[in-house]
Amino acid sequence: MPDVLQQDLREFEERLSRLVALRHAIGVADSTEGLVLALCPAKVQRSKRSPYCPTSTLPSIASIHFVGALPVLVDCYPDHLMDPKSAETAVTSNGTAIVPVQPNGPVCAMDGVREIADRRSLMVIEGGPRALGAKFKRNCAGSST
Repeated sequence: MPDVLQQDLREFEERLSRLVALRHAIGVADSTEGLVLALCPAKVQRSKRSPYCPTSTLPSIASIHFVGALPVLVDCYPDHLMDPKSAETAVTSNGTAIVPVQPNGPVCAMDGVREIADRRSLMVIEGGPRALGAKFKRNCAGSST
């Protein structure tokens, strides 16, 4: 089998993992594949509610739906980033993950999202391709999960 772009992809993944200060990074074709790839092994449960920000794009909704979870719209701040309190009220007892997506560069208040997720035993699957390199406190977008 030919080694088409494999070396380029490996180099990209190594550089990206260093940029976001994580051990691993996986290159995918688009953010939909990235979210599905993160949601599937995380065992996001079928028919469970997963809050996400409505300022995100349709692929975010599709990713959540594809794995069988129920996408639930939550409120956003004027900067279009997820309001963690709204996410908490949307979860109810039928929740499995919070899916904050960084739609326009800045990173949402991940400490609030993380605190709610920890207290409610929820996973956080963060989508951050449009905020690559942006940070919330000292964590790069996509590295708070």
